[in-house]
Amino acid sequence: MKTTTKKVTIEDVVMNDAYCPIPVDVFPNLMGINLVSVDSVEYTKQEDGQLVSMTVNFIPNNDKSE
Repeated sequence: MKTTTKKVTIEDVVMNDAYCPIPVDVFPNLMGINLVSVDSVEYTKQEDGQLVSMTVNFIPNNDKSE
């Protein structure tokens, strides 16, 4: 079956209402992850709409004091 891979930034989801397979409020409310730490979500869907994979890409913390 044919698949399609897409990448959406959190900024596009929040500011431009771009599609994300997981609601962005899940990150802070259920996972305890601050949205400023999330760069993007990359996902692959089959043509019938089933989600095959999803990757959350984070912005690394470059603070050397930790």
